[in-house]
Amino acid sequence: MTEKDLKVFIDIICHYFEKTTSHAPELKEPVIELNQFRLLDYTGFIKISGNNQGWVYISMPKGMLLDVLNCMGESLSDRSILLDSVGEIVSIITSNAREHFGAQFQISVPVTSAGKENTPISHEMPRFLLPFTWREHQAYVGIALLA
Repeated sequence: MTEKDLKVFIDIICHYFEKTTSHAPELKEPVIELNQFRLLDYTGFIKISGNNQGWVYISMPKGMLLDVLNCMGESLSDRSILLDSVGEIVSIITSNAREHFGAQFQISVPVTSAGKENTPISHEMPRFLLPFTWREHQAYVGIALLA
């Protein structure tokens, strides 16, 4: 993953939140994460195959997900809606990345998780973590890709 590739994801995250909620996120400095995951209340994972193998995920607190849904005019907030929504967000992010990386960047259906321990990604796989703040909420996009 190059700096240019990370910039693609940063631009996609900014565009998603600006377009969907009319509020731009503030991105922090990307970091490399090893071993422990920084997972929050709701996480959506997408498996990547093709020229790159790995995962892309977004993890956010429940309050943030509720605020995003509210901006979209959604008033329902049960667990299944929250899981579907975080899966949809990660799907949109990776679909937009696929437009940049091309057909060799193949994406699967999202896998979602409520909680901080469930992850389909190996703990040994290094990840680029893109921390960001939207309104007052801290969230993460993780990119774990092997070339």
